[in-house]
Amino acid sequence: VEFPGIILIESSRYDEPESSVFINTVAHEVAHQWWYNMVGNDVIDEPWLDEGLTTFSAGLYFEEAYGAEGYQGVAEYWQQYYDKAVQAGMDDAVTRSLTYFEEAADPGMYGPIVYGKGALFFYELRKEIGDKAFFAGLQTYYQRFQYQITTAEDLLGIFEESAGRQLDAFYQEWLYSPE
Repeated sequence: VEFPGIILIESSRYDEPESSVFINTVAHEVAHQWWYNMVGNDVIDEPWLDEGLTTFSAGLYFEEAYGAEGYQGVAEYWQQYYDKAVQAGMDDAVTRSLTYFEEAADPGMYGPIVYGKGALFFYELRKEIGDKAFFAGLQTYYQRFQYQITTAEDLLGIFEESAGRQLDAFYQEWLYSPE
C-alpha cells in the first residue's frame, strides 16, 4: 500500500525478493509516489487514473530493467488478467467509479478492469501515438499537475495535445466502452 512519501510491502513478499511478484509490487507502489502522490486524482470517482497508470509504470520499470522482453512479459500478464475477466463476463468501462465496482454484481471485476485494462489502455496508447508523443504527454501531465488533483479530461487532453490529434475514437474504445 502507498501513502505520500512511504510504501508498505507485506513481509511475506520478501520471502522471494527475486520473484516477479515482489519486483512488480515494489515497482507499482513506488510508481504511486508519482501517480496519486505527486499528481493526484479522485480515487473514488476515477480510480483508474492512478491504478492504471501506476500499473503501466511498473511495466516501464520492467522494460528498463529487463528490456523489451521484460516489458512484453508484463503486458502479456495484463492481457491475460483482463481476458480472464472478459471470459467470465466481467468486462466494463475502465472509467467507472470505485463505488460502481463495489456495488457491481461481481466486485472481483475491479482489479482486472481498473488495473489490467487500465494498464492495457496506456500500453495501446503508447503504440497508437508513439514513444515521443506518449512520453512527452506524461512529462507534461506531471509538470502541469504536480501537487494538484487531476481528472481524466486533463490527462486525455494532454495526450491529444502531445499527439497533435484527436483521440476520441481510441478513448471510446478503451475507456468508455464496456468491451
